[in-house]
Amino acid sequence: MDTLSTELVQLCLQFCDSSRDIAQICRLNKKFYSITIQTLFKTVEIKGPAQYITFCRHMASMREKGLFKLVRHLDFMGYTTHGVRYSQEEARKAVTPEGFAQLLDECIDLRELSVTNELNHVFQDSSVIRSIFANHQRIESIDLIGFFQLKYANTMSSLFAQNVTMCDKDLHEKHEALCNKPSDYASTLPTQLPPITISSYLSRVSFYLNATLTQSEFFTPFFKLLKENNISLTRIDVGHTRVTNDIFNHILPQKLTHFGLQGCRMVSLDDNASQFFARCTNLQELNLNMRAGIVIPRNPGDAPPCYWFSPQSLSQLLLSCNKKKDLRVLHLGGQGELDDEILGSCKPTTHRLTHFSIAGASKVTAESFLDTLAQMPHLEYLDLSNTFFDTTIDGLQTTLFVIKESQYLDSLKVIEFCSSKTMRFPDTWLGWKFMTHNLRSYYFRQDVNPCYSMPQKLPAVGRIPRSAMERYWRFSL
Repeated sequence: MDTLSTELVQLCLQFCDSSRDIAQICRLNKKFYSITIQTLFKTVEIKGPAQYITFCRHMASMREKGLFKLVRHLDFMGYTTHGVRYSQEEARKAVTPEGFAQLLDECIDLRELSVTNELNHVFQDSSVIRSIFANHQRIESIDLIGFFQLKYANTMSSLFAQNVTMCDKDLHEKHEALCNKPSDYASTLPTQLPPITISSYLSRVSFYLNATLTQSEFFTPFFKLLKENNISLTRIDVGHTRVTNDIFNHILPQKLTHFGLQGCRMVSLDDNASQFFARCTNLQELNLNMRAGIVIPRNPGDAPPCYWFSPQSLSQLLLSCNKKKDLRVLHLGGQGELDDEILGSCKPTTHRLTHFSIAGASKVTAESFLDTLAQMPHLEYLDLSNTFFDTTIDGLQTTLFVIKESQYLDSLKVIEFCSSKTMRFPDTWLGWKFMTHNLRSYYFRQDVNPCYSMPQKLPAVGRIPRSAMERYWRFSL
């Protein structure tokens, strides 16, 4: 056993089903211990309050052994208080803002943080948010899901607004030093805390379903701070938030590869947005789905919601996509103005796609789409919900027959659609099998699981979901 190389041991660890299995391997000998302990603590995944309490109980011992230095990913994506012996109040007391901030600070080399709304009460404290954004200068990925609370939004907004204000104060102080003149303005600004300096390594952020975060109070100062520090993000998911077109003024587009704007009904494709997307030369995935059933309440003074883009702006966007050679995933769900002419103009784009959605595009006819489909040799997933496909049995049968006869569509594995309560779909048809999962229906080939073919949420990290809660957030909403 001592003769096994480090690489071979690490390869074996990849086949372990749980951290318990990895812990058992630690006991074999000292060499295995030194290798497996790094794998064991690389990702700390906490799924409930009992596990969190147990972990915190051993923090002093782990600190002495230097184990916190090994932690790269704190994963609370599967954290839930459902089905545990703790009441909701006891679960809240188990995880305090002070304790959570201490845990974050102990992980001095943290690279990724994933948290869901079960811990929203912790993020209403500014010390936790400051620890994430200011105390970890090597963090690369921040994924915060489902934070609806107004107090959380106020804390985030005030922290970054204060940061911008303090940066303005620094500029005035430098101006005074040059001019040797006092200023009343600088003396009126807050000086309690130093400004936040966000990690230059930050490349992936997700504020999915952070419905109380607004453009003017949070997103503008946040993305403005990133841009001023020349931080180029590769993945951004602001789905179901209150972002507006102003977001395009504060994002550096050159390195952006994945962009999620699903359900952002305050965004419209104006000239500024079109110019932004034209500069996203490395874009691989774009989600503009407006079909999502999640409705964010509007505040007084909000602009009227945008349920789909105009034909002109949509055509301009798709023409710019023709030049993006890396684009593989395109969501156009709910774009009611998408028609045969616009779809036909983007054939250079659709030819390269592996995942494509035109759900709700009622103006697209079967004849036009099937002509486009025949020229999509790399397609693996297709969403035809509320289109010609599921409104009549003829549309379904014709589409599946064309796919069967085509020699270019062997890669297509999953077709998503809306199953009608009044129309019976065949359980099997031409080698395709019918299946429903939650509110989604599929025809799929036998060798794939359609439930996890296309997430609704843009993943901050491109990996398979580990927990049931993470699968829920990514695939069920």
